[in-house]
Amino acid sequence: MPRSLPKRYEFKVFVTEDVLAQIDEIVRDEEYNGRGDYALTLIRQDLADRKRAKLIEQEFALMEDRNHKKQKWVRR
Repeated sequence: MPRSLPKRYEFKVFVTEDVLAQIDEIVRDEEYNGRGDYALTLIRQDLADRKRAKLIEQEFALMEDRNHKKQKWVRR
C-alpha cells in the first residue's frame, strides 16, 4: 500500500521581473516541474548544505579539543 505524502504548506515569494525570467529559463532548460519544484530543490539543497556545515564545524571542534588535550599530555 503506498505511503501518503507529508502535508505541504504554501508560502509566497516576491521577485523582480528579471529574476523571474531567469528562474523560468532554468525551469525550462533543466526540466523542473515548475517554479515551485525549482524553489523546493534549492531549499532542500540549502538545508542539506547547512546540516553538512554544522557537522563539519562539530568535527573541527572535536579535532581542536583532541589536539588541545594531546598538547597538555605532551607537556607533562
